[in-house]
Amino acid sequence: MESKKASVKKPWLKYYSKDAIKEEVPKCTLFDYLYKNNKDNQNDIG
Repeated sequence: MESKKASVKKPWLKYYSKDAIKEEVPKCTLFDYLYKNNKDNQNDIG
């Protein structure tokens, strides 16, 4: 019996939709991503 690590089997993927799994991850830092998506709303209250 071959044992595989959980990181190879990826059992957590069963909780995500196929679209979410295929979604491309942004190629920037979290700070840059949040800044770019909120730069026009800096005067709003959080």
